[in-house]
Amino acid sequence: MKECKRHSIFYNGGTGYWYITLEKFCGNKKDTSRAINTIKAAPNMLEALENLENDDGAIPDHAWTMVKDAIAKAKGEEWHI
Repeated sequence: MKECKRHSIFYNGGTGYWYITLEKFCGNKKDTSRAINTIKAAPNMLEALENLENDDGAIPDHAWTMVKDAIAKAKGEEWHI
């Protein structure tokens, strides 16, 4: 059984400071590190997704839907996946 711990993250990510607490994160040190790194990368990933263009339809429909849904989810809007 994995031990659940509280983890707090303070981050200065270029777009400002933010603080987040994972109240009951259950995982080993590698899982914790992966979760923290994902949270740190989130603003950059959102910016990258927002800068994608698909005017020529080169991105398959299912992948483009995933992009749009990820953007909506990150902004707290309705998403479909």
